[in-house]
Amino acid sequence: MPHPLKPTNFISISKKDGQIKGQWLLDPSMAIPDALMPPLPEGENSRRNLYLKTKDGAITAEVDVIPRAAASDSQDRVSIEAITYDGSVKLSLVSIMQCPLLL
Repeated sequence: MPHPLKPTNFISISKKDGQIKGQWLLDPSMAIPDALMPPLPEGENSRRNLYLKTKDGAITAEVDVIPRAAASDSQDRVSIEAITYDGSVKLSLVSIMQCPLLL
């Protein structure tokens, strides 16, 4: 049965106030053209596959990852960062193809 979510990569959500809640299917082999991506922040030299940040609020994320073995060997690692300054972070991380994830 196909996954109900469409695969994505390099998602960045940043809020000043309020919670961030969602579900994502990360495909680390998915290439996104640079022309469609915002510039990297100063001092950064690579993108995270998923970046969630809020100043005031909780983060609740359900993240399914297509493993490299099933996707391709185009990336060595999946990078996920979830930051809140006044709230909790709840992150559920699943490998959908029953392949091990390196954390």
